Amino acid sequence: MDPYISVIIPVFNRANFVNEAIDSVLNQTLEKEKYEIIVVTNVDIPLKKGVKIVKLENKWQGPIIYDGINEARGEIICPLDDDDLFLPNKLEVVYNLFKKNSNLGLFKHPAIFW
Repeated sequence: MDPYISVIIPVFNRANFVNEAIDSVLNQTLEKEKYEIIVVTNVDIPLKKGVKIVKLENKWQGPIIYDGINEARGEIICPLDDDDLFLPNKLEVVYNLFKKNSNLGLFKHPAIFW
């Protein structure tokens, strides 16, 4: 299996840090054609090349995440909060694990705080 990854970034009532979150996904070591970025939001955020923005009105965080999953094309969903960042090799690690283990249903790794 050659998996495809959908990164979903929900933005609910704020857009302060989302550009940094998006940049952390755009700067991955994994080839861009192996993943997509979907930002689902109820606020205006600036457009970035290679990022799909789904604007929803009057929705709270739960439905925003649900709608992001419905927009996803990937077999693998990687959520990223709007105020968090991915390490540069995050998606490459996820991709390789799912490619080697076709029966893998969930992969969780520790968060790093600094």
